[in-house]
Amino acid sequence: MDPCYNPVEGISDASNSEGVGAVATRDLSALSERWIELKNAGRGKEAEEFYWGELFPQVRKAFRRKCKDFSGRYEALIMTVGTTPQPLILTLDAVRPRRILFIYTAETEEHLTRVIREVDFLREHEVQYDRERVDPDDPEAIYEIVGRYWDEWTREGLRDIALDNTGGKKSMVSAAAAAANFLGADLLYVDHETYLPELRAPKPGSEYVTLLPNPFMTLGELKIRQCLDLFNACGFEAADEKLCEALGEIRGRRALPVKARLEVLRGLVKGFSLWDRFHYNPALTQLRRAAESARQFEMGLDLPGLEKNLLALEALQGENRGDELYGLFRRNPSYGLHLAVDLYCNAMRRNRAGNPDDAAVRLYRCLEMISQLRLAQTTGMDGEGLNAAKLDWDRSVPPAVRARYEMLAREVFGHDYVRTPHEVSLMHGHILLAAFGDPIWNGAGSAELREFQKMVNRRNNLMLIHGKRRATTNDIEGFVKQVSVMLERLAGMMREDLAELLDQHTFIAL
Repeated sequence: MDPCYNPVEGISDASNSEGVGAVATRDLSALSERWIELKNAGRGKEAEEFYWGELFPQVRKAFRRKCKDFSGRYEALIMTVGTTPQPLILTLDAVRPRRILFIYTAETEEHLTRVIREVDFLREHEVQYDRERVDPDDPEAIYEIVGRYWDEWTREGLRDIALDNTGGKKSMVSAAAAAANFLGADLLYVDHETYLPELRAPKPGSEYVTLLPNPFMTLGELKIRQCLDLFNACGFEAADEKLCEALGEIRGRRALPVKARLEVLRGLVKGFSLWDRFHYNPALTQLRRAAESARQFEMGLDLPGLEKNLLALEALQGENRGDELYGLFRRNPSYGLHLAVDLYCNAMRRNRAGNPDDAAVRLYRCLEMISQLRLAQTTGMDGEGLNAAKLDWDRSVPPAVRARYEMLAREVFGHDYVRTPHEVSLMHGHILLAAFGDPIWNGAGSAELREFQKMVNRRNNLMLIHGKRRATTNDIEGFVKQVSVMLERLAGMMREDLAELLDQHTFIAL
């Protein structure tokens, strides 16, 4: 409900000093009391003449003051005509549209004539109006009329259209309202704050116009809120399903503003859902398209944040996903950094969504990826980087480094046999980096590496991997602390701002 006037507050432009509004209110009250006296005295004809000649002009002035926010708000107005012309006159006074359609019946034609006579811009033909006489019990004919004029007006470029259904037989009013709701038009209704039951009429001067909510828009907004809650809780597929459901319910209602919002939001949700599943190229295409649409609407979206998200995807989508990581990391270390940051942010979403095991697996992979990236950037004896997927120890690793690796490995693993695996895993990769003196380990020795191994083993003992336990809050906190430290060091080595990268890879809230 969005009334332009709160009855409790009285006339909106009255001031502390007795100005024009206060005097008008006092005069209107006196005129109203006089009219009531005439009606109660049974002097009907005199009361009628007094109403139209003295009282109603003041009612109209008061109404315009109360509802000044509606002036010029609608370019076109559809009005159902009943046996009481006053509400139509008041709405026309307040809105002053450019085009008008009156839907009337044989019984209400004379009252329409009065409306036209009383409203100056109709009487003087300053505003174009059309009249359609209907059978009030034929809803299909009313649907057709409303739809026909809607199409005509929208083709002419009129967009702000409303229906005033204050007057008319209930069947006619209901049919017109149903058609307007379907098309997305606003519904106006002239209400009153005080009713005089003995006269079966509203108290003069207590009238005000109210904007009735469109049920399709109200239900659509509810679906949107549910969708946004699901999205922000990282339930991307559920959010997309909710949006599809809402769009299906309002299919064909092309003029509904809520439909445009739903379509923009679905584009965003689909894009972020693709990103969440590491489909970077289609995610970028989808989000670019959705961002372009979002800029055309006042939706309260974090557009600067969305632009940062697009920067992250642009950094991720340029490489061929079919290439092996070693080649990508050797050629484009910035891509590797973005990939590691993105994996970290993905893990944070999994944990926020209540899936700590998935988060732990992703954080483990992030640590492994950091070792692969640093090894690819480490030049071996053959002049090439170290390929963690197929490392030739004899050809690539200097003897002194290999000897230090073997010493650290014995101290970390607690046994004499030391593997030099062709496919270097997370733990072996980080021990090798420490042996090379890589800055990612900042001069750490076997004690730090043993603590690192304890933390890594938490992942190995998960039910999803080799064990039977679930990830705990302590597990996630340990992984997050270790990954954060290494990402900070990695970004520093590459002269990148980690805080800015995290902003780019953190999904905006909807």
